[in-house]
Formats: sequence, structure tokens, C-alpha cells
Amino acid sequence: MLDFVPPAYRDFKIGSFLWNDHRSFFTELGIQKVDARPGSDEHQQYLVKMGFKPQADGTYRKLL
Repeated sequence: MLDFVPPAYRDFKIGSFLWNDHRSFFTELGIQKVDARPGSDEHQQYLVKMGFKPQADGTYRKLL
């Protein structure tokens, strides 16, 4: 898992650092989008907060 964070550290700082502040890490590798499948309601809420958008197939996508 790329962005797993134990419950004690789920304050969105790591996700914001990864998906927003340093998205160039991915784009410099040619990655233009990231798809994720939420495993729980909490994960779905996290994805939405990080800017992922729901897709018709049940995944969530973030365009970088």
C-alpha cells in the first residue's frame, strides 16, 4: 500500500504532504493519475479529503 497510515497518525498531514505538496514526485516519473479502491467508509472519506474523485467503477481517482 502506498499511502497507509496507522490510526494514531491519521491527521491528514502525511496525505497532504504526499498527494498535494509533493505531487511532482509522481509527475516527474510520468504518473498522471492515481486510482484507489476504498476498503471502508473511513478510507473513502480520506480519499475525498485528499482530492480523489469517485469513478463509475467504484474506484477513486486523483489527477496529478
